[in-house]
This record gives sequence, structure tokens and C-alpha cells, in this order.
Amino acid sequence: MPANVRDSDLKYLRALVIDPDPVSTATEIADAADVTPQAANSKLTNLQDRGLVESKKVGGAARAWWITKDGREAYFEALDEPI
Repeated sequence: MPANVRDSDLKYLRALVIDPDPVSTATEIADAADVTPQAANSKLTNLQDRGLVESKKVGGAARAWWITKDGREAYFEALDEPI
């Protein structure tokens, strides 16, 4: 596993990789990762701190999230590693 990607990160990164839209809400990511929106927000903030995702406020309390180039590369690198 790449140094900056943990097993627990993969379902969140996967949700962003497979989404046909370029950005997603925390609720959409939570649904795809089968977690609560609160858990998704917490993990996404952590991933953002590590440079794997980015976000932008798009109204009231809403944020749009997207995977960064580094996040996409780390995700696919993690998948290529032997189990």
C-alpha cells in the first residue's frame, strides 16, 4: 500500500474515481462508501489534509469534493499492490 494511502481510505477514493461527475457531495460519497455523511466528512477532511482530495464550498454548508491527481495515482497504485 502506498505510504499515504490507508486501507480505510480506499472506499472513499473509489467513490470519487467511479463517479461519472467530476465532483461529489459528502452525502453522495457517504452513500457510495456505505457510511454516514458525518463519517464521510471527517474522512474527506483527512484526505484533503493529505493532498488526496480537494473541495470547494458551493453554498451554505455544502462542499463539492474531487480527487486530486495524487489521490488518483495513489488509489490505483494501492490496487496494483499484491494482497
